[in-house]
Amino acid sequence: QLDETGEFDTTMLDRILPHEMCHLVLSEFFGDAASPLFLDEGLAMLAESAVDNRRTELAGVALAGTAKIPLQALLALERHDVVSPAVFYAESYSFVRFLHARLTRSQFRQTLLHVKAGCSLGEALQRALYVPQRDDFLPSLAAAWEHYAIEQAQYLRALRGEEDLSFQFAG
Repeated sequence: QLDETGEFDTTMLDRILPHEMCHLVLSEFFGDAASPLFLDEGLAMLAESAVDNRRTELAGVALAGTAKIPLQALLALERHDVVSPAVFYAESYSFVRFLHARLTRSQFRQTLLHVKAGCSLGEALQRALYVPQRDDFLPSLAAAWEHYAIEQAQYLRALRGEEDLSFQFAG
């Protein structure tokens, strides 16, 4: 694969290959059980060699505005149900990155094993974290993630020197 200057395009090695390999590993891990789409895509994007600030910013913008896919809906989406692919991918990446940063390796693995066994994500996380089952767990998790995602987007905008950190989603 060559880039526009005729040089070897490292995108294949840095982004595409790790992304697609992650899909294969998850498919093997889940076997006959279906991997939730947000998890499959979020982990695949997380496997890419560099943090994608565009996804990070879009997730924060969407969550702060009207283009938001609420966590409950994000967790349940199937490929044919995705209306706004850019927002879906950005939020999936953001949410999986949020979980990955907060869970130990063992807790993350236990969560995946519980999801594979048929648990909802909320139930899987509560089991992996050894916390009592609570009805308000997922809404609390959603609020924490949304706060994190919006804060990350604001930080990226501040780094670029943008004075107005309010969000206007244009599509």
